[in-house]
Amino acid sequence: MAKAERREDIVEVLDQLREEMPSIAKGVVREIRANLVEYSVVPLGDHVEHVTEQLTRIVDSLREGRQLTDEDLRRAGALGRLRATQGVSVEAVMGAWHVGNRELWKIIDERADRGRSFLPGLATLLWDSMQMTSTELAASHSSVSRAQHTQDLTLRHRLMALLSREEVGPEAEEVAASLGFDVAGEYVAACISAGERPIGVAQTLHEELEYLDGVSFAVQQGAVLMVLAQGPSAKDVVEVIDGLGTSPTAGVGLERAGLRGAQMSIEDARLCLESVGGEQRVRAFGDDWWRASLMAESERLAPLVVERREAIEENPHLVETIEQFMTSGFSVTAAAKALQIHANSVAYRLDRWHQLTGWDPRTFIGLNQSLLGCALVQSGKISGT
Repeated sequence: MAKAERREDIVEVLDQLREEMPSIAKGVVREIRANLVEYSVVPLGDHVEHVTEQLTRIVDSLREGRQLTDEDLRRAGALGRLRATQGVSVEAVMGAWHVGNRELWKIIDERADRGRSFLPGLATLLWDSMQMTSTELAASHSSVSRAQHTQDLTLRHRLMALLSREEVGPEAEEVAASLGFDVAGEYVAACISAGERPIGVAQTLHEELEYLDGVSFAVQQGAVLMVLAQGPSAKDVVEVIDGLGTSPTAGVGLERAGLRGAQMSIEDARLCLESVGGEQRVRAFGDDWWRASLMAESERLAPLVVERREAIEENPHLVETIEQFMTSGFSVTAAAKALQIHANSVAYRLDRWHQLTGWDPRTFIGLNQSLLGCALVQSGKISGT
């Protein structure tokens, strides 16, 4: 007849695990760090120490046949808050917690040659402990994450406000550094029309930017979403904007050094946003600096263009011919081929344009005046007399 099992049999197994916990914890840590790369930010020695403490508390509760104490849960909550400050996501924290419990149970099951009849009871206790601790970890982690998010959002808005000033002072440098920027590094800015976008789109854009290398953020200022990035190129930022999937209207600044450069990139982006028109919904200052700079001076230039506004608006075929003439290397023949009309028709249109506007597109100055004048009118910034 088989000898009846005693609870002391399983307690002996748990006592042995407790003595070996520092070694067991090292194996658990290896498993966690192999599967959850976010834990690379946690110092290895601290990680082993934390796992040792948490698993020891669980073993003690199993050994004594009780649920976790308030102190056990308090310590778990403290660990959740610590991981949040270290930048480990709540998903990774939960994943690590389940790895630790899984590995612990595997060892208990393997060593319980005696006292196996007590395993179902231990399994119930372990499951209850996992649920209680997971709830505490998640709540504690979330409280810190929310506080950090609020603080970061405040700092983002503060930095943008400081960069709107004429002079960049020590406070701007301090705030930029707090957000993770290299104060003297390269910055690129973007201005995106918020339009009818729903509340929270700035956070959505901010989260998309986090997939890029470097430091980036997005905030909403009135009807405009502002982006400031360090690490991503202007091209990278444009790709993120295009990925919003809502045909956004946006301007992207030039990559410039230092916080003064950040100011200038923001101004670049603002000018580009104001110059957007036609089918091109996103303009980068590096490509369209001449147009953006021109639009910024529209009020000053209006008297030079306003008398030609009607001719420009009523003769789109002439405007198309002027633009194609430039694109075709100032060749009448090439322009005619591209427009699929006779070369004589191109020549006639160029002459007609000269008659209507006084700008001779066959000369360097006249062609530039024509192109810039058309851009101003097409932007809607030149009204009638």
